[in-house]
Amino acid sequence: MSYLVEVENAFRAQQGLVSSVRSAEGLPSLDGPDGRRAYVLRVGLGFIDEEVGNESGRGVNSDVVSLVLEEETQRLAAQSWTSLFSFRPSLERVARHLHDSLVSRWGSLAYVEIVDTAAGLTVRYQSD
Repeated sequence: MSYLVEVENAFRAQQGLVSSVRSAEGLPSLDGPDGRRAYVLRVGLGFIDEEVGNESGRGVNSDVVSLVLEEETQRLAAQSWTSLFSFRPSLERVARHLHDSLVSRWGSLAYVEIVDTAAGLTVRYQSD
C-alpha cells in the first residue's frame, strides 16, 4: 500500500500577466482591486507503509511541510511574479519551478499544484 499526503496554503498574489483573451473579448480582469487574486499552493508527498513504522507513526511531518509552504507563499505574495521570476510566470512554469526547488527538500514530492480560485483553474506539475 502507499499513501499520499496533501498540504496546502492559501494566499493572495499578483501574477502580473494580462490575459490577451479576456482583453480581446472585453472581459474584466479576474484580479481584485489591489491587482491580486486568490491562489492555493498545494503539494502532494507520497510514502509507503514501511515509512509509517517510525516513532511518530507517520510518513510525512505535515507541520514542517506547512511551514515551508508558508515561506513559499509569503515569497510569492511579496511582489509581482513578473518581478520575482526571470521567466514568464505562467502558472505552469511557476508550478514547475516550485517543484524543482522543493523536490531536493522532499524526495517523496509527488506534485506541486497551484490553484487559481478566480479562474477555477488548477495546474499540477508532477514527478514522472
